[in-house]
Amino acid sequence: MHSSANVFQGEWVAKAHASSDFLRAQNSLITEMNVKCPKLTTRWVQYGIALIFFITYRRRLVNYAAHQKFVPPSPFWWIMTYAASPAISSVNKTIVVLQNKVLLIAQQDEHIVNLIGPLVTMFSIDSTNGPIDGYFVNGGMRIAYADIVAHIEYQGS
Repeated sequence: MHSSANVFQGEWVAKAHASSDFLRAQNSLITEMNVKCPKLTTRWVQYGIALIFFITYRRRLVNYAAHQKFVPPSPFWWIMTYAASPAISSVNKTIVVLQNKVLLIAQQDEHIVNLIGPLVTMFSIDSTNGPIDGYFVNGGMRIAYADIVAHIEYQGS
């Protein structure tokens, strides 16, 4: 069974790293595509860049991996990637803004608040007060399954 535990226990991240390492070593693919997979580091911004690469070249990467001795990411991994990528992009934009040396602490707070609102809306996050049927519950938050499906469909997957 796939769940958010797969993400939080590192399976999603581990597969991204394994895929990046594999793809970066494939000279024939790099030559054919005329682009190299970004190297994954521990930096959040770099992770977002790599996810955009995976999404952009998904079909070519899956087809290539099918002919190699490499197990491509699972359908669940792709769903998580398509669902999380917009949120990671939003966070990355905020991180870049927060790194501005002339930004005051009060201004930083405003940018963080401006990030949280869209993330809550993006994932239809709600408190768990009330019935939980039809919701994925994680701690004190819940997300309607229908909203998760709608978000994924909106991403074009």
